[in-house]
Amino acid sequence: MNFRKSISVLALIAGLCASSWSQDISDAALPPGMTREQVAEIMQKKNQMNVAQTGRMDTSRSQRGSIGQISAEEGSVQVDTVESDSLELRKQDSLKKPRRYVQEIFRNAEPNLFASHVGAIGADYQLGAGDEVVLTLWGQKEARYSLVLDRDGQISVEGIGVVSLNGQTLASATSILRKRLQRIYSGLGSGGVNMDVTMGKLKQVRVFVVGDVVRPGGFLLSGNTSVLAALFHAKGPTDLGSERNLVVSRGGKETTVDLYDYIFHGKKPAGDVLQDGDVLRVPRRGVTVEVRGDVGRPGLYELVAKEGAKELIGFAGGLNATTAKAPMSVLRLFENGRVDAVALPTPQEVLAGAPAPLKDGDIVQVFPGKDPSSATVSIAGMVRFPGAYPVKEGMTAAELLELGGGLARDAYAERLLLSRRMASGIRQQLRFSALDAASMTLQALDSVTVFDRREMAFRDSVRITGAVVRQGAYVWLPGMTVKDLILKAGGFKLDAEFGNVRVESPIFGQRKSKVEYLPLDSSLSSRSADHVLLAQSHVEVPFNPLLTRLEMVEVRGWVERPGSYGLRESGERFSSLFERVGGLRPDAYLEGARLIRGDSLAGRIQIDFRKALKDKGGYDDLPLRGGDVIVIPMRPATVTVKGRVNSPRNIVWREGKTWKWYIQQAGGYSDSADEDRVYVRFADGSVQTRDGGISDKPNPGSEVIVPFRKPPEPTTFGEILTGVNAIMATILTGLGIFVIINQN
Repeated sequence: MNFRKSISVLALIAGLCASSWSQDISDAALPPGMTREQVAEIMQKKNQMNVAQTGRMDTSRSQRGSIGQISAEEGSVQVDTVESDSLELRKQDSLKKPRRYVQEIFRNAEPNLFASHVGAIGADYQLGAGDEVVLTLWGQKEARYSLVLDRDGQISVEGIGVVSLNGQTLASATSILRKRLQRIYSGLGSGGVNMDVTMGKLKQVRVFVVGDVVRPGGFLLSGNTSVLAALFHAKGPTDLGSERNLVVSRGGKETTVDLYDYIFHGKKPAGDVLQDGDVLRVPRRGVTVEVRGDVGRPGLYELVAKEGAKELIGFAGGLNATTAKAPMSVLRLFENGRVDAVALPTPQEVLAGAPAPLKDGDIVQVFPGKDPSSATVSIAGMVRFPGAYPVKEGMTAAELLELGGGLARDAYAERLLLSRRMASGIRQQLRFSALDAASMTLQALDSVTVFDRREMAFRDSVRITGAVVRQGAYVWLPGMTVKDLILKAGGFKLDAEFGNVRVESPIFGQRKSKVEYLPLDSSLSSRSADHVLLAQSHVEVPFNPLLTRLEMVEVRGWVERPGSYGLRESGERFSSLFERVGGLRPDAYLEGARLIRGDSLAGRIQIDFRKALKDKGGYDDLPLRGGDVIVIPMRPATVTVKGRVNSPRNIVWREGKTWKWYIQQAGGYSDSADEDRVYVRFADGSVQTRDGGISDKPNPGSEVIVPFRKPPEPTTFGEILTGVNAIMATILTGLGIFVIINQN
């Protein structure tokens, strides 16, 4: 009985082991940085998405239909009801914000251009209070009068008194003044006295721009400001604003202005010039249609009554030369948001007068022509005139070579390649020589390639290094000399030791090389300069060890005199160089300064620059090398918290605050954070880890980094089996002892 109880206990323990093992495997399988709850939520959303997609696919199957007809009010054009899935893609594509051509004009305009107007004034300009009229008389009477209309629109002229010009145009005002002046100047009508009336300073008018504009409000403008200029001050219509039906309200009357008259037709509409107190209202846009594809200016355009696809193409800059003669496709909205494709006539038929009405929200696609050529052959490569040529019945490759100007001098005539398109669409490779070209008959779309003989020849090289202007490898040519190679490399540098040039040449047939030293002079006139080089040779021009080259270091950032500095001596220390840069600027942050050494093995070198200045010649006062870069930044104001926190961010530095405080300000640890491996990288590049103890508080420019908690390694089957065996052995040993004790 006791033995059976022991077996039951063993089974219970084994079950618990199995349960624990299953739990461990599940944890190990979790994606890095994710909890069980997050994975469950993702799986639930994925299942819901699958169900939704399945339902939509089933619905789309039931919505399939054949080509039908739209009612008469929809233009009696064909509608293709396609599957909703494909239309969904087009609907998403239509969400890309298109460009409104007129709106772009206002966005890119220079506002100062319309701040004032000093150009010529037309005869139809309407005078009002504040306008300056310049009256000039010459001949028997010489006079010039600058007359400003008063609040009542009147002027006072010498000899004729007060004249009312309020509301008169410049032309009618000239006529009135001429009649009044003829009473006192009899020669004005006979030519003895001449008269001219021009405008001086213009009045200012207050205009209100309201409605769907970017910057509505009141504006004080010049007296001859047009509707177009006023809209520039208001930054133009918004996305909802109309471009075709702008309303000017004046004295209880309304006038409609169409911006397309200005922009596309180049004419001024009636009521163009605004007057004091006018209200310019931009209502919501009307029928707006987008055109895409092969037109001059794809984008959004607004249509008014009786305008359709013909006018739309005109606004969009017309058709391109590549436009296909294919029906235009329209993506149109119907009741309840249903989207269907509508077929319109070809753009060429529309421009010829075919009716093609459009609706608000239509997206019109004009397709480019992509018909491949079927009546040409081409030739490329080493001919005088490569390109495509018309093919004719029985045309040969020799005739094509003749059209291409014949073979070039370096053409490889022994083999020309011909690529031919088969009926299956696969290309076949044929070959022939220039001598056999007359017997090779061509077909449409054949392509012939003639190769360059020089590219097929083996080209070897020689190399030159050291104190020359351009080190590197150069093409070897038979008979090339050391002098030739040095000249190709740009000649000697100033610090070259040209009297001891080393030449290393391979010994053919042996795994050895021959080394020679040539005594050259700076003019390369010695006989040694004519030493002939073998292929694969190497020439080394040594530097003169007796010439000292200046070692340069660069100082960047917030110092008084940043720039490049030559070291006074090899190994000059930072404290010595610092005296020459003029010291630090007020906002310099020496704690965050860094020394970057050009040697890729060293990179950034961590030193305490403040200690370097205090303890000159000490460990931190590092000897400098040529190519070193010292960067002294501006004092930062933040501490950066990175890694596995809930809200990584830059936090304003607070004196005395610890790294834990900055983590709290960043939202605390995330679920995947490894709190035991937090470390701080200070502004000078030094690092303190939590394992080693973060003794210092972060200074401005420091980074507090919370690493990712590495998930436990997945348990292998062998490890599981070993653990189960150990547990079983322990249990069986205890069970055996238990049985022995009970028997005794």
